[in-house]
Amino acid sequence: MCGICGIYSFTGAKPALEKARAMAGAIMHRGPDDEGFYSASGAALGFRRLSILDLKLGHQPMLTPDEKCALVFNGEIYNHQSLREPFIKNGAAFKTHADSETLLHLLRAEGACALGKLSGMYGFAFFDSQAKTLLLARDHAGMKPVYYAVRGDELLFASELRALLAAGVEAELDPVSVAEYLQYGFLHAPRTILKNVWKLPPAHHLELKQGQPFTGAGPLKRHYDIPLSDDDMAGVPEAELMERLDAALNASVKAHLLSDVPVGVFLSGGVDSSLVAALTARHGSGTVQTFSIGFSGERALDESAAAKQMADYIGAQHHPLVLDGGVLARLPALLCALDEPIGDSAILPTLLLAKHTASRVKVALSGEGADELFAGYRRYKPAMLSWRVQNAPEFLRPLAAALARRMGSGSHYRNIPITSQWDWAQAGLQSRQEAVDALMAAPCGRDDSWFSFIEQGKGFNALLAFDMRSVMAEALLMKVDKATMQASIEARVPFLAPELINLALQMPPSCKQRHFKGKWILRKLSEKYIPRNLSWRRKHGFVGPWEKWIESDPEPVRAALAGGELARQGVLNAQALSAGLKNLAAGSRQEDKGLLYRASLLALWHQAVSQRRGN
Repeated sequence: MCGICGIYSFTGAKPALEKARAMAGAIMHRGPDDEGFYSASGAALGFRRLSILDLKLGHQPMLTPDEKCALVFNGEIYNHQSLREPFIKNGAAFKTHADSETLLHLLRAEGACALGKLSGMYGFAFFDSQAKTLLLARDHAGMKPVYYAVRGDELLFASELRALLAAGVEAELDPVSVAEYLQYGFLHAPRTILKNVWKLPPAHHLELKQGQPFTGAGPLKRHYDIPLSDDDMAGVPEAELMERLDAALNASVKAHLLSDVPVGVFLSGGVDSSLVAALTARHGSGTVQTFSIGFSGERALDESAAAKQMADYIGAQHHPLVLDGGVLARLPALLCALDEPIGDSAILPTLLLAKHTASRVKVALSGEGADELFAGYRRYKPAMLSWRVQNAPEFLRPLAAALARRMGSGSHYRNIPITSQWDWAQAGLQSRQEAVDALMAAPCGRDDSWFSFIEQGKGFNALLAFDMRSVMAEALLMKVDKATMQASIEARVPFLAPELINLALQMPPSCKQRHFKGKWILRKLSEKYIPRNLSWRRKHGFVGPWEKWIESDPEPVRAALAGGELARQGVLNAQALSAGLKNLAAGSRQEDKGLLYRASLLALWHQAVSQRRGN
């Protein structure tokens, strides 16, 4: 896991290497072990390395023997050993056993066509000085981000926004993006919170050639499609499906243990992370190191006991971290970790857990992704009801829908039957449009073009796939990436191997939601590896006690609003936000807590960015 950055010249000029050095310096936390640079006519590349594989020889930028092609690569390719075998048979000589060298050979031989062969997580830039081209790519699930911006005759790119800011890109908020962030809690790629700054969508790449025109987010292309089907495996016996899942999950965890440094596990005590921990103990060498977080005095949020039970069950060396209920008071001081605003209260606990973990290991496996693949969240209950309504005889559907809407509360239930991914997206909005508009300094339009970058489909699995491409990729995975990289450790996500995604999103819905219990087939499988009470334990979710913090009218937010920078840009209505926070602190139940929390995070984030640029 590393940090990449660079500059590509559309005219073929030689970019300033000092600018690439400044960009790399801004993301030193992503790679404290080593740095490297490359400069040629047409491009300058920078790299910060967190050494995981081939600790001595895996230096980047990686160059072809004739030095005509250069690669900076962030991530891991878990199947790289099998991918390099054909090159070895054809006489290619490899100097390292690093996956970056395998990728370099593959990209030179096949270009963007090679992307479909990769099983891993990545964000990389590949420059061909002879063809005068640059290839930027983000992995199939979106685990590793790539940001970019065009300024003049150059395109600047990096693993984090802060590197672009270090190169002189303006921290100008985009009003349309701000409104989207307030309503969803995150931003859908290719938009970012900054004007004319973009992010590659998951499973997309960008090919640039000198002299070709470039507008907006550029000519984005998809290199991996999520299979969308509710009935492709309808005739497959359940026992066979479970065997396939068992084999795929074991293979993925085993592959994710590829490392020349110690590997640990983030363990919450839920079925997903417990299963990952159990399979790590099965396929790894030595005693498993597990890491958990808990909240003293917050029983509804604390999962420490379940995590300890699982750690004891597999004989792990367990390292718990217990936080007090006022932990979010530390949020402003640690906001430098928030490279982009994400309205997830778990960002701070995740960062503190990552820092706690970094004292003992460099790599940690996570259970992220299982809820989207196997329908673990509560919102998938009304999704299942919608699916059943749509599959009922036509004359019964109105009555079935009316009954289903009475089985729960919230927008997802109110909108049954949800017949499209777009309806699903609107049902999942965090705040009403009029509430968002009231916090904006001026009316702004909407840009829903992001929807075209998500695989289109209908049915239950199509809704899961939509969540994978939206909230999972752009909120949950970005939270994990930014928090762990700030602590200089690598997080890996075995559930998001392409083989597992392909299998899970073709399984019948009834394998995932049964008797209103999510992740049914995964829970049944887990009984083979973990205590049964953990297999069927109710999902808690990894959140921080954000409500108490936002209800206190936090002084750092008031200071950020009074600072003037946010008001100067004329995007957020600082007075409306201040009034809402005061009303909330006075006990008002009319205010939208979540909206005020997201707006407060944005204010604090923008203040941190402004102060960093001022220094």
